Amino acid sequence: MMFIAYLFFFLVYLGFSVFVVRKVVAAARRRGRKAWKWGLPVALVLYLIPFWDHVPTLVIHKYLCATKAGLWVYKTPEEWKKENARVLADLTWQDISPHFATGEVDYGLRLNQRINYERRVSTVPVFPVNIEHTLLKDIATGDVLVRQVTVWSGYDSHHVKRWLGRKICGPNAKTFGRLKKEYKEIGRSTE
Repeated sequence: MMFIAYLFFFLVYLGFSVFVVRKVVAAARRRGRKAWKWGLPVALVLYLIPFWDHVPTLVIHKYLCATKAGLWVYKTPEEWKKENARVLADLTWQDISPHFATGEVDYGLRLNQRINYERRVSTVPVFPVNIEHTLLKDIATGDVLVRQVTVWSGYDSHHVKRWLGRKICGPNAKTFGRLKKEYKEIGRSTE
């Protein structure tokens, strides 16, 4: 139903824009002026009212996807286990992890006594482009074990400018999910 409402609004606005541009062009011709010099700026303003952020959002999204998005594995679970062999016996696996949030972290999970999952989302000022930083971090040392950066753009489904959304770009989420699960299950008894 919302699609029909948006389509109706778009068609009404398009009709209004064509009507205004035609009136301005006719007025320019009556005055002996060049019609395109009057009509083009009016058409541009009418276009920019709903679409002013469209092209910059697409450009910023593409740039950030090419330069920021990715998955970096600094230490695999196997490497971490080798380096921390003496604490493995003390770690306990939990099926449900406690959640937390801090000033730097929008959402976090304590995977076990030594590993945190942390997520922070930042937005590009003025434009609807989001950058999500997801980390697996060793609490004791502060070392980042795995880092994933994902970029997406657009508004939510209830916003008038729904068309502005772009695909999420970033690494394969399955790889990060597998690593998160492996780190979480360190300390799980194999009995």
